[in-house]
Amino acid sequence: MSSEEKKVNENAAAEEAEKVEVNAEQVENAVKEEKETEKTDKNEKAEKSEKKGFFKKSEYVYDEYYDGYICPQLQMLKYSTTNREGYREYKSDGSVCAGCPDLEKCTNSKNHVKVVTRHIWQEYMDRCEDIRHTRGMKELYGRRKETIERNFGTAKQQW
Repeated sequence: MSSEEKKVNENAAAEEAEKVEVNAEQVENAVKEEKETEKTDKNEKAEKSEKKGFFKKSEYVYDEYYDGYICPQLQMLKYSTTNREGYREYKSDGSVCAGCPDLEKCTNSKNHVKVVTRHIWQEYMDRCEDIRHTRGMKELYGRRKETIERNFGTAKQQW
């Protein structure tokens, strides 16, 4: 191979390496932009689900005994139905809410009915959340890497 052919090959290799670096930078920039877009989308969804000036869902207290929610004005939202997504709907009495001083903070509906939803498995999700915050669970959660998740990683490599 002559020296000219070597130079041509080296130049071609250098050009390829440049293209790969440029492509890697483009991919990295695209990934960063995607992550920023996801963060923005999540923030927008959170803002939409909790309208400014309105009561938050956490301000409505769930009463397990009566299976209903109690609003900040101490009125009961009774169970109405369960939708297809697995959420139980609790609705207020529109005639009672029509005279409420906090109606503007509660709902914009024409019939003055407030609807609060609760997933059918919310009781179990709350229990798991409570367990997660108890003393010693953080260390136990950290052990998952050594035990359970390691088994899944090994199985994944074998397939």
